[in-house]
Amino acid sequence: MFQFFKKTISLIILSLFVFGLDLARIKAKIEEIGGLKFKKFPQVVYLNQEQVKKLVLRELNFREVKILSPLGIIKDPKSYIKRKTSLFSGAGIGFFSPSSPGKVFVAKGWPESFQEFALVHELRHYLQWEHFPHLFSSLQGGFLGEDRTNALLAILEGDATWVTIRYFGKKEFLPPEFQGDFLLGMVHFFYSEGYNLVEKEWEKEGIEGVISLLRNPPDNTAFFFKRPYRRINCPCRGRVLSLGMETYRFLLGELAFHLKGDCLCQEGKKLKGILVFDSPENSALAMGEISYKIKRRISEKIIFELEVRDDSSNPGEKGNDP
Repeated sequence: MFQFFKKTISLIILSLFVFGLDLARIKAKIEEIGGLKFKKFPQVVYLNQEQVKKLVLRELNFREVKILSPLGIIKDPKSYIKRKTSLFSGAGIGFFSPSSPGKVFVAKGWPESFQEFALVHELRHYLQWEHFPHLFSSLQGGFLGEDRTNALLAILEGDATWVTIRYFGKKEFLPPEFQGDFLLGMVHFFYSEGYNLVEKEWEKEGIEGVISLLRNPPDNTAFFFKRPYRRINCPCRGRVLSLGMETYRFLLGELAFHLKGDCLCQEGKKLKGILVFDSPENSALAMGEISYKIKRRISEKIIFELEVRDDSSNPGEKGNDP
């Protein structure tokens, strides 16, 4: 599973041998399916499960908690952090990160078929990084739940999943949809909706359509549902965020599909936001789903404000606790 925030990684590599997998065959098949050639094939490093877990945990962060908890999208921050840690660190059979260039990692102790599955997925991420390194760089300042980050992650994971599915000819490992659960819902979005979009581009434009998505990924999640969306300028200083249709879906349900744009920013101890809907009727319905201390509606627009306990000039960083 690709981890998307860069940190320094120091490793003790216990094994440099690629047991029974035929790397030449795997390499050729991935290149043929995905339309990208390796510039330099990476070193495949086998680690035990605990070492892979440590790699994941060093890259994992929880920036989204500081923004999404005050909004009510994350209901229980402590439980969320525990679940996210368990989900991402416990499921890792393979691993790639730009912070460890020239290598992909596979966990020992799994059946060879599982290892090949993980290796194919991570090698596709490696190819994405070789050919489009700016995509990975643009993720550094983002966080889970931010619209641009969500859209880009869905393209990267959807593409790697698409290549893996075509490699093995199976769709059974696509995650099921989870209603109302932000963490599992985002996993479904990245892998399933990302895959669906890549598959549609393949059907329309062939491999050039797939590569085009990587070359010019969408900057909002509404794109995946063929809905228009725009970024709104918030009336405050500092960094302006857009959480987008997919993140607000875990607060507004189906009403989120009627969003046309949003913005969110922090000013002192205030978290301020604007939601714009496609009609005054839908904005009125959404008012009933939002319980913030300060809110008002002007036609199709909802303007809200709430307090966070501590001050921070950078949303998502320490000091913005709800």
